[in-house]
Order: sequence, then C-alpha cells, then structure tokens
Amino acid sequence: MRPLFIFVFLFGLAGCMNPAATGPKFSGVMSSNKDEAQVYFYRPLEHDGGTVCLKVLLNDIEKGCLGTKGFLGFYGKPGNYQIKIKPDAFPVHTLLEFDVNIARNDKRMFKISIANSIDVPEVNLVTRYTAGGTWFIKEMPFSSAQQELYKLNESIGP
Repeated sequence: MRPLFIFVFLFGLAGCMNPAATGPKFSGVMSSNKDEAQVYFYRPLEHDGGTVCLKVLLNDIEKGCLGTKGFLGFYGKPGNYQIKIKPDAFPVHTLLEFDVNIARNDKRMFKISIANSIDVPEVNLVTRYTAGGTWFIKEMPFSSAQQELYKLNESIGP
C-alpha cells in the first residue's frame, strides 16, 4: 500500500510543477496560407498562477497544451469555432470558453493570462474569476502580439 501512495503522490507532484514551454524560441510567424488562417495562442507570464499546462481545443479537437511563457501556432480552416481552454490536470474542467469566426487568410492572436481584479484589461473575449486571480483571453492586434511572441518558447503540440 505504501509504494502505491508514494507513486500517486509523486505523480500528483509532477503535475504541479511550473509548466514552462520548452520548445524553440519564436522566430517569426508561420508562412501565409491563403486558404487557411494563422491562429496563435500565447501565455506570456512565467508565474501566472497556473501550475498546469492549458489545453487549447477548437471544436473539441486539441491543438496543443500551452505552457507558461509559451505559444502555440497553427492553421485554421475558415468557419465558426468553439474555443475551450482546459487545464491538463483536470480534463473535464473548462477554464475559459468562447466562440470565434475565422476567415480565410486571417491572422488571429489570442493572449491568455491571469491578473488580480484591478489589473484585468477592460475588453476581453472571456473572463473567469478564480481564487488565484482573474483568467482572461484578449484578442491582440497582430503587430503588438508578434512583439510579445519573440520572448516566448513554443509549447507542446498535439
């Protein structure tokens, strides 16, 4: 019984470590694809109150797990999408959710962050209050988001 307890404890502890993105540094946006949109999600803070990787799902299809100081970039076909952000330690729990329409050749940048209630930007796609702070997703202008991306590492893809 004791070895099982130790295994479960260590497994749980591993899930609570800082999930910093460890992929290559951002080196520029993906090449343009006229039939699909370029979609980026990024999480710029190192200590954002999260101890888990955040799964990014488009219409319930996982696109990757976003770590702290990390980004995910992928192509998306034109259409309406339901976006869900789920902590990887709690697969049934949805932290943030919103709908978005993506057009051909779009360039969309979504910043996921956490702040105390005083520092939360006024205009967000979605906001959720938690004990650790207020999580929010803000769509960012392409040029300013691109500058933030240069400080980040790629996160884990699907």
